[in-house]
Amino acid sequence: MNNTYKFLNFAVVLSMLIGFSGCMQDEIVDYVSKDNQTLEDYLAANDIDYWKTKTLPTGGVYITPEIIGYPGQYTPSENESRIVEVNLDMRRFAQELMGDERFDDPDDLVTSVFLKDPNYAFSMNRGAICIGFYDEVLNMMLQNIQTKVDTFPRTYIPSYLAFGGTASSGIGLEFNDIVTAENMFITHVSYDSIQRVRYEKDSLVLKYAEDTLGTVDPDDEQLFSGSSNGKGPDYIFKDLITAGDGAGKIMAGDTVKVRYEGKFLLQEWTLRNSATGPVLFDSNTAKDNKGEYIASPFQVIMYESLADAQENNAFETVIDGWYKSILTMEEGEKATFVMPSQVCYWEIGDNAQVSDMFKTIRPFKPLAFEIEVVEVKRSNK
Repeated sequence: MNNTYKFLNFAVVLSMLIGFSGCMQDEIVDYVSKDNQTLEDYLAANDIDYWKTKTLPTGGVYITPEIIGYPGQYTPSENESRIVEVNLDMRRFAQELMGDERFDDPDDLVTSVFLKDPNYAFSMNRGAICIGFYDEVLNMMLQNIQTKVDTFPRTYIPSYLAFGGTASSGIGLEFNDIVTAENMFITHVSYDSIQRVRYEKDSLVLKYAEDTLGTVDPDDEQLFSGSSNGKGPDYIFKDLITAGDGAGKIMAGDTVKVRYEGKFLLQEWTLRNSATGPVLFDSNTAKDNKGEYIASPFQVIMYESLADAQENNAFETVIDGWYKSILTMEEGEKATFVMPSQVCYWEIGDNAQVSDMFKTIRPFKPLAFEIEVVEVKRSNK
């Protein structure tokens, strides 16, 4: 059995267990049958054409409208290595309003957006934000290959394939909610990690440099083209804002204090921001009404790379892109660095312990950092 199907079978069982764990109020409920029956009755009652995917052993998601000549089961290749980027728009399906004549339009029951990301990317061998969405993407690929369908207007995802027993008023989900994915389409497919890195360099890093920084010429060509991680060049784009004091570049072993701002390259919708919210996701540059910094500068001991820091059991680490970027700087220098995800958080995102739904930085997000070195304490090496 290949890796993709191992993941699918494991994820289905896990999703069902999670769903059941939140449903022990009066009796155990078969949420697989319940959700399927709920959706099939609803779709039939509203004359909505649909097809149900056949990829999963328990049955799949409900995709509308029906596609004539749906060709069947998707068979992923062995050791699937593709990285897929899609338009993600997930919403709550208000099944408690079914049968209420005041909500007679199918759109009335598709309510609040709880997750939106126009450039959500994930590795096929790790899985997507939930098993139902992963199943949808698999079938989107099948349609692209065989029937040339490039958009799924609406997909209904049963709770046991969505977020199971998740309940959070902060994101608008209740226990065992059915959800929908709206207008899903694939924006890009990379067939291995090297292709993904090149795609981010050309379509995201250089585009951001041109559109936002007004240049396509990095101030440190070696930083842009150098590499040490096996995925090809790092492609860290440096744009100098203010020159340093001329006392020499920071070296491994030095302790630095920095002011910084971290930004997404594209407008990001997160659990805390609106769909057109700020691109800034982190900083320590905010000031109070007296014009004084609220937070202290961030301090970090420098290493040649993240791998070097980990090998030396560093007490606190930063992303690989920070080590490599700051080592090109001097005290007093300020610069913007645009970094592909391979030197940021790559395929995991900023927190390996939580679902992509709850991450501030989801997988495969290139980032831009404006960094100012305010103090350097030289090592005694």
